[in-house]
Amino acid sequence: MIKSFRMRASVCEMQSFKEFAEEFSVGKGDLIITERFLYEDYIKPLSLDCDYLFYGDYRVGEPDEDFFDTAIALCAEMPHITRVIGVGGGSIMDTAKLLSLKDIKSPLDVFGGKGPYARGKKCICVPTTCGTGSEMDGIIAGEMKVMGKVGKGIDEATPDQAVLISELIDKLPYRTFMFCSADALVHCMETSVSPNAHPFSTVYGYEGIRIIVDRYIRIRENGPEERYQYLADFLRASAYGGICLSYAPCGASHAMAHHFGSNYHVSHGESNAMFVAPTFQFYARQNPEGSIKDMAQIIAKAAGVKMDTIEAFQYLSELLNDIVPMKRLKEYGISEPAFPGFAERVLETQQRLLVQSYITPIRKEHLIGIYRDMY
Repeated sequence: MIKSFRMRASVCEMQSFKEFAEEFSVGKGDLIITERFLYEDYIKPLSLDCDYLFYGDYRVGEPDEDFFDTAIALCAEMPHITRVIGVGGGSIMDTAKLLSLKDIKSPLDVFGGKGPYARGKKCICVPTTCGTGSEMDGIIAGEMKVMGKVGKGIDEATPDQAVLISELIDKLPYRTFMFCSADALVHCMETSVSPNAHPFSTVYGYEGIRIIVDRYIRIRENGPEERYQYLADFLRASAYGGICLSYAPCGASHAMAHHFGSNYHVSHGESNAMFVAPTFQFYARQNPEGSIKDMAQIIAKAAGVKMDTIEAFQYLSELLNDIVPMKRLKEYGISEPAFPGFAERVLETQQRLLVQSYITPIRKEHLIGIYRDMY
């Protein structure tokens, strides 16, 4: 029996934060979680009668146990709050989701699997990047002192409303924008070939791939400024990736990107952009006739060129490097003798992703081969 599929968050698209504030009557009783620069640029001019929690005042990087403890304590001092609005990246949206849950005294109540969970406040998530897609799911991630980095999917933490506002991503620097969208591309690609992919969610995944690849081609043809024509499209594709992540996690590409990015201080989006094409070329060599064949044809159709499966992912590799050139592994000072150690560490720490890969089991020699392709 195929597991049920449903869209948990309602979605709307708007041009400006002002439009959102008016439509949703943002004001007294609302707690907005955001960054100060976003507040200064988009929120302060509206003089909203809200309470605020500025993420960067307490934490840089992904949320950890101490930050969540602080946020829970601050929210407890605001009994009048009935709605939590996260305006920012994935970390801010994760915070909003956690604070929307009822009777949470500690982040360990969430990550320790206390349950059952209930919604205590309404939750609205407004992304300011076009990559995570976390406005569409109930996943909360954080660094716990004993458990390390963990993620927990809770239906009750899914936002009531996701609001996609084009204005909020128009100031992203070009490389940041491209790497955010590459993260969304990987979400759509890896979840759609996962053994646990849902037949309905893959519809969103394939459409996300089509949108991003097509817009990348236009950016390559017309230059970086072309992206401003498609802000709403990139936000939509990112949300599609978030829908897919509700039904299947990513696989080997994400696993390798996590390890590499954390060791070499490379952003998650850039790491994903580096690893996605080589990983899918490996997948295609192993099984070119599986579900990956449909994905390859989406890429080929967007390019307007007839290609086989392996050629399609080679084309994707060239496209990514044309619009945002990336380094080879050797340019980071990595030598080939390091590859076995890298592979072993990925196998030790990323099994939750590796077991969801298109090709399973992923073995040490497979990972080493991908690293060599990237050298």
